[in-house]
Amino acid sequence: MRKFQSVVIMFVAFVGIVGCLASTTRASVADAWVEEGLDLRRFRSGMEQPRGLFPLPYGDILVVQRKTKGAENIAVMWDDNGDGEADDVVPIFFPPGNANHGLVVHKGYVYASSDTTVWRWKWVPGQRAEGPNSRKHQEVITNINKGGNGGAARGHRTRSLVFDGNDRLYVSVGSVGNVDRDSYRSRIRRCDMSFFSDDSPPFDFTELEVFADGVRNEVGLAFDANGTLWGVENGADNLKRSDLGGDIHNDNPAEELNRFPEENAGMYYGYPNCWTEYKLPPSKGKGRGTAWKWPGKSKTDAWCQNPSNVVPPAVAMQAHSAPLGIDFYKGVTPHKNCTEKRPYAMPEKYIGDAFVAFHGSWNRDTPTGYKIVRIPMDDHGMPVDGVSTEPVDLVRHKGLGAKWPTNVRFVDVKFDACGRLWTSSDKNDEVYVLGSLAPPPTRAPTGYPTLNSTADKSNSSEDGSNVTAAPSQSPSLSPTTFDPTSSPSSATRSPAVDNPRVRVHAPIAASIAAAFCLFVAGVAMIARERR
Repeated sequence: MRKFQSVVIMFVAFVGIVGCLASTTRASVADAWVEEGLDLRRFRSGMEQPRGLFPLPYGDILVVQRKTKGAENIAVMWDDNGDGEADDVVPIFFPPGNANHGLVVHKGYVYASSDTTVWRWKWVPGQRAEGPNSRKHQEVITNINKGGNGGAARGHRTRSLVFDGNDRLYVSVGSVGNVDRDSYRSRIRRCDMSFFSDDSPPFDFTELEVFADGVRNEVGLAFDANGTLWGVENGADNLKRSDLGGDIHNDNPAEELNRFPEENAGMYYGYPNCWTEYKLPPSKGKGRGTAWKWPGKSKTDAWCQNPSNVVPPAVAMQAHSAPLGIDFYKGVTPHKNCTEKRPYAMPEKYIGDAFVAFHGSWNRDTPTGYKIVRIPMDDHGMPVDGVSTEPVDLVRHKGLGAKWPTNVRFVDVKFDACGRLWTSSDKNDEVYVLGSLAPPPTRAPTGYPTLNSTADKSNSSEDGSNVTAAPSQSPSLSPTTFDPTSSPSSATRSPAVDNPRVRVHAPIAASIAAAFCLFVAGVAMIARERR
């Protein structure tokens, strides 16, 4: 009998120890592999094809829902009890057309887009129900599809939106087809909203300034902490060139991370004349990031490879990954509920890095994408290994193959004021939140990193959660007030603490100790039984 009891005790102890050790990663999402030290939670399911996201500075989340044509809406979600799951989701703005992706909040207005129009609504902070302004929109930009050129009724439908620190609104439009005749449609344009009032007529899209030319489908746009705009571009399909290996479409052209500094305004980025190499046969290629002419186009390889003609990408990524969302981790804005929210802020080591959502491939022989990745940046805000920088997986399917049986396909990524990353999935109608599993050290005055950290940013897949305290934090990091052209004030940092993946937190340590004691007790009982 005692021997049986001993075996039971040892089994319980074993399960306890395994459970404690397994707690270094948490995922409430079926079939999810999550980078060690991170916590992925399903925030809301049963949505209406969620696309663009915008975390508000006080914790609520706005989302574009586009599933039902004619019933698209902008909804608000919130989590007052901080358990990592939405308390509710409520539509609060109702576009007059097919709002499908773009979403941004700027100076008291919510902006959204369809394939033809950009609208805005007056926004009341804290709004969680339909109000007087919910159906009173103002047209901001029209004629995006004028004449079938500026935007066109066919082709890519998303119109991504982002503001800079000078009240300029940027709108990205993708190509009509796989490879267009010219780049007239595939551009990022911008307009100055500083003098736009409630009585102003809308801008004509075709008359807006061309900020970037020749970007095939730059769906994701985001500013880094230095005020520079970046975007992720979806490359063309079905590429074949007999002199470069024949059918090379599986790994070419590369998806691109592009950098758009102000000094490059109006410059040409290659589409549709040129494409970027990701991987060619060794005897044919010139290396990742090399530009080549598209078959049938009049330009030459030499012309495409001349940076005076074509601005090269900052990073060349795996073909057909379909990057749709991008954001930069700028640290944490002071927030009264941050310490009560789950999951916790991303590790300090990630500050300055780019985070990208891969929607996933449709015409690659072996599917790829379907994940969230981090692109490491150096202290100068540039990819650590240049154009060959490898994105680091943070969330992906943990089983065989890239595709998820649950049909997860990530769309947008946005950081909130608490340093957590929000992401939408439009094929299974869910929104997730990703952050750290470990709470901040209790001895840290604020417990959260800030933009001004100089933490090591090596290209490592480890979370490196050497979180440091920062009593002084810049208020300019709020999602609605962040001015990318300003210089954040310096922060005071406390001495670095040990890595929470190495340092076992007190509750986990206590559990392991208790389980170990049970294990020792079981061994002792068996030993006495044998004597």
